[in-house]
Amino acid sequence: MPDFSLPGIDGRTVTLSELKGRDVLLIFLRGKVANPDGTQAHWCQLCHYQYAELAELEKVQQVRKKCNVEILFVLPYDRETVAKWATMFPEQMALVDNWREEVPALRGRLPKRVVFQSGPAATMFPILYDGDQAVSKRLGLFSLEWDRAKVDQNVPTVFLVDKAGVIRFKYTSQNTFDRPSAEYLVQVLARMMN
Repeated sequence: MPDFSLPGIDGRTVTLSELKGRDVLLIFLRGKVANPDGTQAHWCQLCHYQYAELAELEKVQQVRKKCNVEILFVLPYDRETVAKWATMFPEQMALVDNWREEVPALRGRLPKRVVFQSGPAATMFPILYDGDQAVSKRLGLFSLEWDRAKVDQNVPTVFLVDKAGVIRFKYTSQNTFDRPSAEYLVQVLARMMN
């Protein structure tokens, strides 16, 4: 994996090479979605769900400690925009719950109801911002049009980088609902990273 340094909304900068000796689960979130004509841009609720589902699993299983892994989330926007994203969990989870009730087909794709509170304890994983999209572009993830949406966004992608900095697993979503579950990622970690 190419080395990079990205700032987090907590004020700290994370440099990938400084994490050598630990495995890294690196999740590039989509961020925003919009209508195909570019109107009505809004946050992708599944990005919030993906973070919240993994955070809930961390509370129960202490995945980071058990697997000696750092978990990082990256969004392709400036600090102010990403900080706003981090405050929206309760309302975004409520929208996801409504979908689950209204669209039975989504129950299989969004199996868990996740209750997520605001505040520092809720955002337990570093949330990094790639304001100029340099890292996202270098990895081929940044797009102005993806899954029928015209807006600045990343193609959702998950990397598992081993202790030596080598990519051991990569999952690129084919559409916005195509995301590996938190349980699946933990299984991959257990199999591949230890």
